[in-house]
Amino acid sequence: MGNPKELNAENRENRLTAKGWVVSVSGEMAYVSTERQTGCSGCASQEGCGTASLAKLFAPRNRSPIAVFNALGAKSGDEVLLSMEESHLIKHSFMAYGVPLLGLFIGAGLLQFITQAFAMTEASESLTMVGGVLGVVIGWWATKTYYRPEPPVMEKILQAS
Repeated sequence: MGNPKELNAENRENRLTAKGWVVSVSGEMAYVSTERQTGCSGCASQEGCGTASLAKLFAPRNRSPIAVFNALGAKSGDEVLLSMEESHLIKHSFMAYGVPLLGLFIGAGLLQFITQAFAMTEASESLTMVGGVLGVVIGWWATKTYYRPEPPVMEKILQAS
């Protein structure tokens, strides 16, 4: 792993940022715990929107630290700023949600086609649902097994410990 490229004003515009604290350092990697955000911070009504409610419902309360390349030499306890390109977030979201959803449609459609081809009309709906569930599971498994997301970049140390 090499040093990340220098972030200038031009390529900072398309980056998402988050504050975090270095929990530990091991070799060239730093393990950073980030703040849990309840919404998208896009408006003043973060607490009342559906996105904030879903974030509270589905986001784990005690998450594992994120492993990032320690290009800045941060030490345990330092407050750091992490960033990632918006396009990476879209790709990560598609892999996490889109592939299992695609599996749902393919699995359900495939088993519906099979039940119609073999004239199994009495079991058609049940098998279609089973196909959808299997498709979601296979899509989730494939993403979890084969996809390796690109970690965020440690942009700067905000406060040294």
